[in-house]
Amino acid sequence: MGGVHAGCYQQIDDVDLAAVVDVRPEQREKLAGEHGATPFSTLEQVLADETIDIVDCCLPTYLHRDCVVAALDAGKHVLCEKPFATSLQECDDMIAASKRAGRKFMIAQVIRFWPEYAATKAYVDTGALGEILALVAHRLASPPGWSQENWLLQPAKSLGAVVDMQVHDLDFVRYLLGDPVSVTSTALLSETGALDHVFTNLKYDKHLAFTEASCLMPPNWPFRMDLRIVGTKATLEMDITRDPTLRVIDGNGDTLALPVAQGDGYQAEINHFCAAVRNDTPITIAPPEDSRLSMKLALCSKQAAETGEIVVF
Repeated sequence: MGGVHAGCYQQIDDVDLAAVVDVRPEQREKLAGEHGATPFSTLEQVLADETIDIVDCCLPTYLHRDCVVAALDAGKHVLCEKPFATSLQECDDMIAASKRAGRKFMIAQVIRFWPEYAATKAYVDTGALGEILALVAHRLASPPGWSQENWLLQPAKSLGAVVDMQVHDLDFVRYLLGDPVSVTSTALLSETGALDHVFTNLKYDKHLAFTEASCLMPPNWPFRMDLRIVGTKATLEMDITRDPTLRVIDGNGDTLALPVAQGDGYQAEINHFCAAVRNDTPITIAPPEDSRLSMKLALCSKQAAETGEIVVF
């Protein structure tokens, strides 16, 4: 993800990618060389450089808290990859550091910026679907084999797919419907002991919402994310494997293909963050306090799956 983010900064005219930090010599030299940046082996080297304004934390989840707090305390603005952290206390520590430092801080909840999901949010907000009755979201992938020392497959470090993957869709459900009343979940343990295939039901007073997340699909399984929203006036369906990827079927059975912006969510989220830093404006699409609530929801799902109980949000 560090490589993805680095490429996005290179697309912004008034942003210079100054440094790449990695404990692995080959990786930092390669990425820094590709983008004309200075390679560093420690975060402290970057924090001591007063010319650097933003630190982008693409470290494993269990390392987020210490990196983010150190960067904020050093006066840097910080963009941090999802999931937020491994506990709500860590989330609170980071939010407190951002307020203490008076610096911008955002969690990269990229789905809020992904073209199909952004178009979905805009369409739902028009009221054209009517009252939302039900929402179903799926996010299915094969086991990740690319993470450093396989940290993504270690539940203490990644919290498993129940958090690492599912937080995307839980965040988007909250973005559309607000906070649920309670959560029930059923999950499968992978060989590593992580909850890596999960079904979650979210109880609302007026809606039904269900998410499925997995990293237990076969090795050749093409990554898939899809979404269906049933309303009283029409139904919206998003599926990245179809063309068009986003469509609405109304009460007469007529189908409308919705326009989707070009580009991807990574560029859009980084554009949003840099604009907030440049113009000293609020982060409006994914403020950290809202990302904390989505992290809370993911942890509620994990608790519900582990205990078999209904967890009140």
